[in-house]
Amino acid sequence: MRGNTNSPDDVLKIIIETLVDYPDLVRVECTESQAAAVIDVFVHKSDVGIVLGRSGSNAEALRTVFKSIYGKLGKRLYLQVAQLPEP
Repeated sequence: MRGNTNSPDDVLKIIIETLVDYPDLVRVECTESQAAAVIDVFVHKSDVGIVLGRSGSNAEALRTVFKSIYGKLGKRLYLQVAQLPEP
């Protein structure tokens, strides 16, 4: 991406780390095929609501921006937010 070393999922992780109360626990996993990208975002259980936002507004805003980015790469985006699994 034009001399930038950050991948879209790295940028997403930075944004989410800025939003949440437990940034060290944010985990972003991206699985890509030729046609699609699936991004799973895992956060502390108390941060799930923050990432989702009221009525899903934060998650929808993230999807809108990152769908545009992946669309430019010719891929569909599926963004999922979940709490970290218990150890």
